[in-house]
Amino acid sequence: MLKCFILLSYIYCIFNGDVQDYTDTKVFWSPHINLSWNMFTVRSDPKDISGQNFSAAVYVNFEYSTRKVDSLIYVTSRAYMLPTESWRLQSDSSLYGLIHEQGHFNIAEVSVRKFRELCADIEPLTYFEAIKLLYTYSNRCQQFQDSLHEAYDLETNHSLSRDNQSLWNNRIDSMLAHSMDFCDSLVIITTFR
Repeated sequence: MLKCFILLSYIYCIFNGDVQDYTDTKVFWSPHINLSWNMFTVRSDPKDISGQNFSAAVYVNFEYSTRKVDSLIYVTSRAYMLPTESWRLQSDSSLYGLIHEQGHFNIAEVSVRKFRELCADIEPLTYFEAIKLLYTYSNRCQQFQDSLHEAYDLETNHSLSRDNQSLWNNRIDSMLAHSMDFCDSLVIITTFR
């Protein structure tokens, strides 16, 4: 009976339609939404905060929230992009550049799927032990995400190396395909009361 309740709750959370994928302030990753240049703020200054010249920059990350119901913890996690923090030069509207920025967004999704995979393997713990472990896993996956972003930009030279950009596009697509078991935003953890 409990398994049936969990399954029905899970299905309700996924299909109830309460979650939007795109607002003016946050775009959640979805296989049905690709980035478009109109999701970026237009700038005239090509320098980013590090002082380097770029034609675009995307702010992506992932977040998670928890909800405790009896001895269960519902962990919802999603990758997102912030349009207000993402920008492009007025002169840059190339599809090629947008594909590079989409790669960063997809890396955030790969990272949140890694987080979900770790969460799914949590054995029953006390509530507070589980929350502490979620925090540890989140930090670990943030570091994983940061290292992927860094390698992506280094090896593609911020998309200037077309051959390496193509290799990375395939690599990221492969990572998404291999993590399909963790594409649902909800993971349920059982705790001791």
